[in-house]
Amino acid sequence: MNSSEQKVQAIFCQSFGPRVDDPGISNKFLAEKVVEAHKNFPNAPLIIQKDCADALPADIKVNRLIYRHWLPDGRYLDSSEVSRQCAEYCIPKGLKTVLTFAHPDHLWRVMKTMRKFDLDPIAGDTTGMPYDPESVQPWTRSRLRFIIREFLVIIYYFLKGKI
Repeated sequence: MNSSEQKVQAIFCQSFGPRVDDPGISNKFLAEKVVEAHKNFPNAPLIIQKDCADALPADIKVNRLIYRHWLPDGRYLDSSEVSRQCAEYCIPKGLKTVLTFAHPDHLWRVMKTMRKFDLDPIAGDTTGMPYDPESVQPWTRSRLRFIIREFLVIIYYFLKGKI
């Protein structure tokens, strides 16, 4: 365990590519990583997006559940908003160092949005995480689709000041 991991104060996970009525293989993979991290840092609160939380074992307590991909007013819950909600939970509690799980091709943007909200993310290892060809989000079904979209989203986030 390196020195930054020793300072983990919270565990955060952004979901990726859910299915219609199932978390999907990508979120099940992320949930396994969260379970491993929870064993290493049992006192760190879990801030988990719902699709990943749905894949966690029943005995794992989520401290802050971030709901699916839509806000109550119908707006899309983007990565920046998910990170903002993580910060909304963490900052008042003095939790800044957050072990962060996301799809490897999504992780750079997630880390950037977390820093924008004054958190110190540590990248969790999600090497080998699959894409889900049955995802309800077409851009998360394959790497090619995601990378093309991600490039455009990063430009958009930069122009909007989200990263």
